[in-house]
Amino acid sequence: MKIDVQTLSRTPGEVLPVKLEIQASELDLSADYRESLQDIAFDGSISCIEHGVFRLTGTLTVVRIGNCDRCLAPARQNLKIEIDEQFRRSAGLSDDEPEEYYGYVGHMINIDQAIRDNLLLSMPGQLLCRESCLGFCPVCGRDLNEDPCQCQAEPAAGSPFAKLSKLLQDDEDVLRT
Repeated sequence: MKIDVQTLSRTPGEVLPVKLEIQASELDLSADYRESLQDIAFDGSISCIEHGVFRLTGTLTVVRIGNCDRCLAPARQNLKIEIDEQFRRSAGLSDDEPEEYYGYVGHMINIDQAIRDNLLLSMPGQLLCRESCLGFCPVCGRDLNEDPCQCQAEPAAGSPFAKLSKLLQDDEDVLRT
């Protein structure tokens, strides 16, 4: 999504509204995100702070759908992400200068990377059907949201989860040493 800032650059303080509907495929995301993210929209503005420096501000709204990471039930998250990023002309900048902004060349600013970065950094680690989801019992595999189970604290020797539990314990022991 490129924005022509040529006329905006002539008047510091000038603001240009930016309203976009975005497809996940346009943001160079992994296959998992491309499939789970829907209704991506940005509503904000870009303003000229000073000659060659622009500020993009606004709200990115996203709907994330898929299966709950704890119980595999259908899940939906509505996210609102505030964006506040600067763009500066790339030409003539020192390599020693810290880059706390996005660069651009000419009079076109591509905001894709800023939107992608903010989206990925704000994405919750888990997709949950609800915050209080209990997931599955590690012993019998019962969905704990439906019924509590009467399992032992440790997986039984014949349980399919027993071997996995042993492997995880062995990995923890190796990491401690």
